[in-house]
Amino acid sequence: MPPLPEFRKLELAWWDHVDAACPHPVHSRLRYQWIRENTQLEYGGRRYQRTTSSIRAEDGVTRRGFLVIYRDVEQPQRRVTGVVQAGSGLAAVRSGASA
Repeated sequence: MPPLPEFRKLELAWWDHVDAACPHPVHSRLRYQWIRENTQLEYGGRRYQRTTSSIRAEDGVTRRGFLVIYRDVEQPQRRVTGVVQAGSGLAAVRSGASA
């Protein structure tokens, strides 16, 4: 089995971190707020800042996915990016269907 791409490793670590640290239930408004306010991840001896932005369809309204960027806090020029499809959710990230 080939090694996981770096983006997928970071996404898995991110969601494991959220599951362990966030006190709010999945799909709750409070959980989404917690995620927006807590954007740092320690992984592999590095500290990352996670940001996301929506990717919209040509109609400008329909959300097609999210661009996710992990920027190394100590070396900002080093970053890992990937795309997660809208509606794919954590199950897709964990199964390898996204990114």
